[in-house]
Amino acid sequence: MSEIVAMGACTPIGLWAEAAAAAYFSEISSIQLHPRFIDAGGERVSMAFVEAVESTREADRMAELALAAIRDMLTQPDGGGQEADLLLSLPAYRPGFGPEDARALVEKIRGSVESAFSLGEVVTGQYDQAGGVMAIATAMNRIANGGRRHCIVVATDSYIGADSLDWIEAHQRLKTDTNPFGLIPGEAAAAMLVGPATSRNRVQVIGGGLRREIADESPGPYLGRALSRALLDATAPLAQRETPIRHLFVDLSGEIWRTDSFGNALTRASSRFALGESFNVTANRVGETGAAFGVLAGILAAVGRRTGMLEGRFACICGSATSGGARAAVLLDLGERPTK
Repeated sequence: MSEIVAMGACTPIGLWAEAAAAAYFSEISSIQLHPRFIDAGGERVSMAFVEAVESTREADRMAELALAAIRDMLTQPDGGGQEADLLLSLPAYRPGFGPEDARALVEKIRGSVESAFSLGEVVTGQYDQAGGVMAIATAMNRIANGGRRHCIVVATDSYIGADSLDWIEAHQRLKTDTNPFGLIPGEAAAAMLVGPATSRNRVQVIGGGLRREIADESPGPYLGRALSRALLDATAPLAQRETPIRHLFVDLSGEIWRTDSFGNALTRASSRFALGESFNVTANRVGETGAAFGVLAGILAAVGRRTGMLEGRFACICGSATSGGARAAVLLDLGERPTK
């Protein structure tokens, strides 16, 4: 098994992990009208953004967010000094984020961690909403298979630059008065250090599922078969236990295909979850965070449990890539209820 050793985040609702979790579980939302961007109908667009970040280009914002999250992680007592591989969750290429941007971002992130760790392999994944979940599952698998090094998992994304906003609107994915099933752009970065499980009371990553969807295509129906299998794979460690999973963090954003796929997947995996389980839709607070979603969700769950803001021992996170068909889920054991 593996455990989360240290965490850091930078989000529109909090510039470090504890602040973000406190705001999230207090139901504070940062979604607001953008001061400048308007849609094709002349209406101002709602989004969630980190006001402390001044860069206007998507790639530059991703870098600033990621470096802030890493700095937050490194302030924790065990947040550095180990031998570690670096696993990155970045968005797939799109307007505002191309191959040169990705290479520059990887180098900036590498430079921010190599002074604090004995850095080994650097692996980059570009699987959008599934990417952060996949990175956590990959870290778990590496450690379970005898990996000697810890894994630094870093995820970052930003949808609020002009190029991204134009791209989202051009594909009719932007939430407007005439398109209630669109997404609200957001941004975030999250970083966590994952290592072998110890006797200390830390959050453990105990299950993972990685699948690829090959059946669901527009205009549907979206049956979510691959997401179903990822959910069942991730929750298999609890299949024979009487303690159901109470919390589920999902990447729902308002888009119909994502909602339908998830609804069908949850129906197939319903026996693993508690009746009346708690759905945590991070987009309701921080907008669509893309590749940052999974790692951010894991941090919210871990900090929420540690500080007593989240009841229930087990939490599952699942994500579906916008393109390419990647589907991923992980299961966290958040530990016993914290004592006052």
